[in-house]
Amino acid sequence: MSINGVNHIAIAVSNLNDALKLYTETFGLKLKSIMEIKEQGVKVAILEAGSTLIELLEPLGEQTPVGKFIKERGEGIHHIAFTVNDIKSFTTMMREKGLKLINNEPQHGAEGFIIFIHPSSTRKVLIEIVEPYKEKNQ
Repeated sequence: MSINGVNHIAIAVSNLNDALKLYTETFGLKLKSIMEIKEQGVKVAILEAGSTLIELLEPLGEQTPVGKFIKERGEGIHHIAFTVNDIKSFTTMMREKGLKLINNEPQHGAEGFIIFIHPSSTRKVLIEIVEPYKEKNQ
């Protein structure tokens, strides 16, 4: 069980529209999609940067995880996500190695099934593991 590559880099932003102007107009990244994920408390813009995606995360409220992140740390890199083929097996392996997980089970994310590894297990970096959806709209 191994990581296949970087899936995306997530950046917490206070204003999604302002951030989109920077990343699309200034840097020339292509907007792939915008969606609201109420379970995660975010509005997400997904941008294509070659083979890696950039996710811009705007909190749906101050008490959401991203809202708290911005309040405590300001805007900036929120997490790095890695792609795996089998998130359930990878989750089992992480637990066996003693890593602390934020979620008990994988959840639905913007582009696939996701689970987060607590920063206390990864030298203060929030890491997301993603198993991409096999088909759209799962």
